[in-house]
Parts: sequence; structure tokens; C-alpha cells
Amino acid sequence: MGWMMIIFSCGIVSFFAWRRGVLPLWIPVLAIVGSMIMLFAFQDLLLSRFTNDDNGSARSRVVMMELGFKVLHDHPFFGVGINNFAAVVKHYLTPEFGKEWFYAIHNKYVLLWVEIGIPGLVTFVWFLFAALRRSWSVWRRNEPVISMLALALGAGILGQMMHMFVDVFHSKPQVQALWISSALIAAMYHNFKTEKQISHE
Repeated sequence: MGWMMIIFSCGIVSFFAWRRGVLPLWIPVLAIVGSMIMLFAFQDLLLSRFTNDDNGSARSRVVMMELGFKVLHDHPFFGVGINNFAAVVKHYLTPEFGKEWFYAIHNKYVLLWVEIGIPGLVTFVWFLFAALRRSWSVWRRNEPVISMLALALGAGILGQMMHMFVDVFHSKPQVQALWISSALIAAMYHNFKTEKQISHE
């Protein structure tokens, strides 16, 4: 899923850069050809990822989602508290879950809803969309370097947002990448905003 989101984000950057005329067509064509060569070279490894037994990994994601919604049935608005899902989920383990492997909910949005409730979930989603909106605003300024950087960072955040549907998203590299990308976008956005204010004075 992570590789799919990388391709998705790179595709967004390539498409908008090509539409603006700053990306020669041969670059994405070369990237596609290179990707096909890589797929051919590692086809056995990639196919095994989709065809071999995942030892219940996919099933466990469904089970944890089901348990998460059971918890939400009793705590729909304010959740059970940050990092408390693992502590309370044992009270919802009915016999049909007896042989399942348990871990955190592999959906960041549902996990946040369960732990910090609707206010926390709405705030988190608002933060993500605010970063995307500012990224798009900087992209529309059509500045040769900064606009491309803002587009790339925004596409990366969008890819992370999609990946959060199937991931816990709590490792240090993931979280740090999100915060750094958002901070850089905010800095570029406010820099352009300040320049606009100064030009009007």
C-alpha cells in the first residue's frame, strides 16, 4: 500500500507539472519505463507479496476495525482517551474473537475517533486539509521552485492521508515527515502572504 501511495503522489506532481509546462513529457515516460523494468526484475518478490499467506495480517485489520466500532458504540463522542484503546478493548472480546491476533486499529481516522472522539478527529482532518489548501494556494502562485516544492509536499501529504486508511501511522519517520511537510507548506504560504501584504502597502 505504501508503494501505491508513492506512485499516486508522484503521479499527481507529474500531472500538474506537465499541465503547467514545466515537466517535459520524456521524464514521466522514462519513469514509467524504469518502473516497468523494476517490476519485471522483482516480479517474483512482488507476486509473493500478493499470493503468499499473510498469516492473518489482512484479517486482523478487519477484526480490529470491528472492535473499534464496538467501542465507539459506547463512547461515540469523546472516545476512551488517548492510547486507551488497548486497555479497554479486552472488555469487548466476545468469543468470536478468541483466536484473532490483536494490535492497534489499522485505520488512523477510526483509531483517533475511538481514542480522542469526534472533536479530536475533526481537528486532525481539518489540519490535514488546511495543509493541502495552503499547498494548492502556493502552487497557484506559479513561482518556479517554491510552487513545485509546495505541490510535491502537498501530494506527499495526500498520499499519507490515503495510507492512513490502512495504517496505524504512529512511527517516528511517518509522523515527522507529516509535521515537517506541513510546516514547510505553512512557511511558504505565509511568506507569499506577507510579500503580498508588503506589495500593497
